[in-house]
Amino acid sequence: SIEDDIEMTTLNETDTNSSEPSLIQLDELVPYGLKSVRADNVFPANRTLPPVTLCVVDTGIFLSHNDFPTVGITGDDSPTAGPWNVDDIGHGTHVAGILVAQGGNGMGTRGIINDLGNSNINLHITRSHGPPGVGGRMSDVLSAVTQCRQKGAKVINLSVGCNGCYSIIHEMLFSELYDEGILVVSAAGNNGSSSKSYPASYGGVVSVASVTYMDTLSDRTQINDQVELAAPGSGVYSTGVVQDNYITKSGTSMASPHVAGVATLLFSHYPECSANEIRNVLAKSARDLGEVVGCDENFGFGVPQADFALDYLGRVGCRGVELILGDRGGCDVLDKNVITRQSSGVSEKNEIGQVESFPEENETDPVEKPKNKLIDTSVDRFRCGEKRDICTHDVQCCKFKCDLKEFQCI
Repeated sequence: SIEDDIEMTTLNETDTNSSEPSLIQLDELVPYGLKSVRADNVFPANRTLPPVTLCVVDTGIFLSHNDFPTVGITGDDSPTAGPWNVDDIGHGTHVAGILVAQGGNGMGTRGIINDLGNSNINLHITRSHGPPGVGGRMSDVLSAVTQCRQKGAKVINLSVGCNGCYSIIHEMLFSELYDEGILVVSAAGNNGSSSKSYPASYGGVVSVASVTYMDTLSDRTQINDQVELAAPGSGVYSTGVVQDNYITKSGTSMASPHVAGVATLLFSHYPECSANEIRNVLAKSARDLGEVVGCDENFGFGVPQADFALDYLGRVGCRGVELILGDRGGCDVLDKNVITRQSSGVSEKNEIGQVESFPEENETDPVEKPKNKLIDTSVDRFRCGEKRDICTHDVQCCKFKCDLKEFQCI
């Protein structure tokens, strides 16, 4: 039988416009997300290495924005959604800015890959969503993914999804892409529950949850055993669809490109790596969050760390990567490693399903108080001898550092 052509939504929640040309051109904002994934001092390889394609399936791109590089961006039109270099909604342009906004030009913001034009990376745009009511069906998304595949993409970012739309045929397709060496990164969803959004929750796809600038879970992010990584998704500043215009958006749509960008940086330097190897490096080098030591359903393995990951690959190479993930994603593969930190026999749990409104335009973001972490002194033995300030009570950080033989775990 022919499956229903389900509508796929872009996974952002709120927008806040910022259009002050004189102010923007005087300074360049280094967004908190860039620092959170430790990509602010990591740069792509130059063109002496083989080319690497990062593909974005979304609403298109406002290509003439002056914070986008003039070279290194290509695309394919959609027969239903329209031309790739037009964006009627602004969602795809915002995602693209998180990825490749030009760094060092004294304006706007910086992307994860902040010097695209001088790198071996190409950003390829395919369009699944047109103006409101045009495109946006499952068939449009899969058609755009196929275009990415045909262009030899190493990484595909999908900041789109639908809840309760599992399909074994589609799961097989994404597993096939993964086996071919294509790493698909997708937004976990924004309905504030533990339900599964697809394609993020397919085993061959990296599902990304959203965190705030304080490393707490974003209000509406979905959490489940397929969440593999977390990344900044609340109040993310990026490019808009007017010259000198920048917008703050929130949602797992904004978190996903942070992970896709870091993955592409790794492929840039190590294009010979497989998707499985890069996926495992992202998990292994992630900064653990929350009260659970290791992988958990809120944050997955944590926030990827670009410099640690590149360091690790430099020491062990692609074939030396410890493979802890296969064709299944998230904590589903590591139940035996999930340990809850406890104190006095009482464990703290994140609240699931709390849905609160984000501030409306021009309102001031409330200061979010970080949740107290309950520490079990039994994990003290994982402290790194020479870096207690960084790795105290962070088992994954210490284990990773010890694997690199930089510090001694005590």
